[in-house]
Amino acid sequence: MASLGWPFVMVFSFIVFQGLFHFLSARISMLCCKGFRTLTDLQKTEWNSRIVSTFHALVVGILCLYLLWVDDAVNADPVWGDPSLVKLNVGLTAGYLISDLLLILWYWKAIGDKYFVIHHLTALCAYYYVLILSGTQLLQSPPCPILSRKIDASSLLPTLFTQHM
Repeated sequence: MASLGWPFVMVFSFIVFQGLFHFLSARISMLCCKGFRTLTDLQKTEWNSRIVSTFHALVVGILCLYLLWVDDAVNADPVWGDPSLVKLNVGLTAGYLISDLLLILWYWKAIGDKYFVIHHLTALCAYYYVLILSGTQLLQSPPCPILSRKIDASSLLPTLFTQHM
């Protein structure tokens, strides 16, 4: 799967999560939960959204634990190591977030919330940074003139900040 690349994983996860929402979650819920049939359409939409969200959390959580405990490339050098599996995991999550954002906008009456939209958009911006820009320069920003100067106010304040880059 690592050879497929994160764009493929993102598109694939989008399709899988849409399929899970529209087709599988209702069928599985009818078989497993007797009360599912008594829910209103709005409640079923929210139920299906929560099923997809739970499935996503399980898959991504297991992948994160694998990366934390098993993946040698990440554990050998967490900062500069090979992030290919991390990028696939982020691609999987980005596909889910795009899918869920589309569902939130489409089914606004049932699951719409402006804070969900803000959450999804900010997470997608962060994932864009990790996937496209590789996130390697996260801590290196253009130096702020105030912080890059040595502050000495009549010897009351010794050098507070020095910047070594």
